[in-house]
Amino acid sequence: MAASSLQKMKGKVPQRFRKLAIWQKSMDFISEVYKITEDFPDREKYGLTSQIRRAVLSIALNISEGSACSSDRDFARYLGIAFSSTYEVICGFEIADRLNMCSKEMCEKMIDCSDEIAAMISGFIKTLNAKEHAASCKLPAVSLS
Repeated sequence: MAASSLQKMKGKVPQRFRKLAIWQKSMDFISEVYKITEDFPDREKYGLTSQIRRAVLSIALNISEGSACSSDRDFARYLGIAFSSTYEVICGFEIADRLNMCSKEMCEKMIDCSDEIAAMISGFIKTLNAKEHAASCKLPAVSLS
């Protein structure tokens, strides 16, 4: 898609995911994971490297896709998928550590970052669920006049 087409699309629908700290952090995390997995053995290009990369992409992609949903309940469902993907990344780096595919320190750093994003997603899901619950329990407005 041409840059001008993207610019035209930007003005039509607000992209609320761009303002979310969890999406921004997950985008930064993608860059880090891609750099680190570049140094994984070539034999793992279609194995663990690909799996970790797909999992880290899934975090940001599900946050952005879910933000387009019309209800907080649906958004929370997509966030749940993103949350699960953080655990997949954690497991991937646990495997990479056991197979000595990257330094223990680097693996721990990636696990910690994934844990942090998972906590942010979990907190956001709780906020959305509380908001959804409050909306469903709203009492009708009462006039005092």
